[in-house]
Parts: sequence; structure tokens; C-alpha cells
Amino acid sequence: MRLLEFTNFVGPCDRLRRTPGGEDKWQEMMKSRREISELEFLKHVDPQPLLDDDETWEQYKQEHQEDIAYYESEYEYFIQTHGFEFIWNKE
Repeated sequence: MRLLEFTNFVGPCDRLRRTPGGEDKWQEMMKSRREISELEFLKHVDPQPLLDDDETWEQYKQEHQEDIAYYESEYEYFIQTHGFEFIWNKE
């Protein structure tokens, strides 16, 4: 699948929130989010940094299928699963 734009994997929300200004950035991200489809998410994001060494995206989805949602905000794409957000910056 061809990426339409480069995105930078930030990591889980708790990592972002511990950085200077990170809590405010997270709050803004959550306020401005809009849910998107998996297909739209994958057009812009390479999920590879989120996966274990030999894990595929399909395996990851299967493990989290009951609790995964895809979002876009002004400056980020992210998934929300098991009470965490995993964030990619738009560049």
C-alpha cells in the first residue's frame, strides 16, 4: 500500500503527555478528533512501528478487534484501543 504522506510515529499517549506541553497537545487532539475508517487511516499511516517483530497488521487488528477506533485530528492520526491512543504526527 502506498502512503499518501509521511507520518511520524509518536508512540502511546502517555509518552506524549509526559513531554513539555504534551498534556495540552493531547487535550487539543482529543477535542478536535473525528472518527475515520480503517482504510482512510491506512492511507496516511504506516502501522509498522506499532507491531511486534513478526506481527502483521491483520494479527494486531484481530487481537484488538473489539476495542479499536481510528481518528484524525488537526495535526495527528491516531488509533484508540484499550484506553490508550497510539499517535502519528502529520508532517
